Formats: sequence, C-alpha cells, structure tokens
Amino acid sequence: MQHPQAILTRLGISARKSLSQNFLTSDYWADKLAKVALDERPERIIEIGPGLGALTSRWAKRCKDGVIIEYDRALASFLREEHPNVTLIESDVLRVDLRALCPPSIKTVVISNLPYHISSPIFFSFIEAQIFPHAMILTFQKEFADRLAALPKSPDYGALSVLSQTFFDIEPIGVLPAGAFYPKPGPSSSALLIRPRSVTVSPARLKTILRASFAHRRKLLSSNLQSLTTPERVTEIMNFAGVPPKARAEELTKEQYWQMVEAMQ
Repeated sequence: MQHPQAILTRLGISARKSLSQNFLTSDYWADKLAKVALDERPERIIEIGPGLGALTSRWAKRCKDGVIIEYDRALASFLREEHPNVTLIESDVLRVDLRALCPPSIKTVVISNLPYHISSPIFFSFIEAQIFPHAMILTFQKEFADRLAALPKSPDYGALSVLSQTFFDIEPIGVLPAGAFYPKPGPSSSALLIRPRSVTVSPARLKTILRASFAHRRKLLSSNLQSLTTPERVTEIMNFAGVPPKARAEELTKEQYWQMVEAMQ
C-alpha cells in the first residue's frame, strides 16, 4: 500500500482534521477488515468514508455491486478515477438514504473506518431508521467500541451498551493502534463485527427508559425511574422484569430492560 502522505502530496491536499481524516496505513488491518467483510459473502458492499481507498481496493474486485460514500470533494475525485466500477455517492452520509441502499432483498455488508466525530450519529442512524444490513464491519474510537460491547456490572456498561446490544450482536475483531493510521489519532481504535438481531423492542421507548435509568448512576434504579411515573408504578414495572428493589441501572441485563419496556406500554 502506498503511504497516504505520498498520495496526499501528489494530489496537493492534506488530511482535514475537521473531518476526522485518519487514513489507514496498515496492510495487515486493511487485509483483515476486507476479509471479514468478504467472508460474509455479500451481494453488495457499502463503504462509508473510504478516504484514499485502502479498504476499497481490497474488496472492489471481488464484489460486483459496490457503493462508496465520500464527502470530501478532492478524495471523491481521486476515488472516481481509482475505482470506476464502484458506485460513488459524493455526499454527507447522514444525508444519504441508507434504507434505499440496504433493501432486505440484497445481502448487504457495510464497512467503514468511521470518522470519530460522526461515528455515533452514523451508528445510531441505523437503529433509529430500523436499517439492518446483513452485517457491518465498523472501526470506532476504542473507548466508544468498549461501551458498545460492555457487559452488565462492568465500568463501561451503560445505556449505549443496552441499546446497541438490543438490536445487534457485537463481536470484537481487534484493536488497531494509532500507528495504523496517518495522521496518527490520539486514541487507539477497535474494529467490531456487528450483525442485526431479530427483536420487536421499540427503540424510542427503550431510549426513554434507558435515559431515565442511567441519569444518575449512583442512585437506585427505582429512584431514577420515578422521573417517568409514580413510585407505585415503578415497583410494578420492576417486579414484572424481575429486578430487585435495590438494583442499580448497570446491574440489569438487556432482557430486563426489554421487560420493563413491555411493562410500561
């Protein structure tokens, strides 16, 4: 792989900090992430923020239906020449109709080294819009990835963990050191394999309960939930979900939160 700095110099541009542009330099990680995507045997691959195409070059020849979404005009021009057989959407991904790109009839895999500054909005756009590709291979800032995959009673476990694990099975792929990118970001990154789960829980109702439950982590769950309803009703809801009276939010499983959502309907 040619070093990103050399390509940027040739193009007469530089990495834009405002867009969280950190380009993958590691052949090992580019090969590994592309392999995970291709092992899912996709009919379509969608890559968000391909940058200089480190991942694109590894999957584009093996998946006939490929889509790349790039906001930066200069990078989009470069990618258009490098990968003429891939559909290029030059746009902010948060303005793209992802539902149209991920119809249930097409086995779609999404892959991305997500820009740190919009990784959370992108991820949650899939949940809120109920868009569930066959799989997603996403690289996040490690701290954010740890929260997505955290288990009950662990320091990183919170509303984000419950919400993400309600709608997705999350499997860690590995930790990418800062040196795997140019320019080097401050923190390390973590790559996750994310597959949708078949559930009927309302994202909006679940978010309401989670927001109240984790509002004050040091308080008992029963106290936090009183922002939503009466103390008597809180007791009924917790009993329905099998939650002990003195439990705290970080002690509950995702299934118990689902039961509380059901009890509140």
